[in-house]
Amino acid sequence: MRQLDLSQAVMIIAYELSKCGQETLDEQGKTKKKKFDNSSLPEHLQTREDLAYLYKRISHVLELLEYFPRGERDISQKIIFNLKRFLGRSGLTESELKMLLGLCTRIEKKLGKK
Repeated sequence: MRQLDLSQAVMIIAYELSKCGQETLDEQGKTKKKKFDNSSLPEHLQTREDLAYLYKRISHVLELLEYFPRGERDISQKIIFNLKRFLGRSGLTESELKMLLGLCTRIEKKLGKK
């Protein structure tokens, strides 16, 4: 009697799950392969350079809004660090990045500063 170790069992389950839903029955009862549908996959996620630019813009807007207490460099760094963690964890898509950059631009225009 042959035994499977855990990694082999996981590999078999993963293979079967990957095959699941790839075949359907047509009107005559014959099996046919389904095409892969990627509509549920997220948009392209942004690069580190894109995110670095976003963090710079958000930091600038927060300074314009005088959100950071004057002279409190540590607090401003903590706020930006927390924003980086929060936004980095969410994995921004291109449209989300554009939305946030647009928000920064609108705030800068309203304040009359750039």
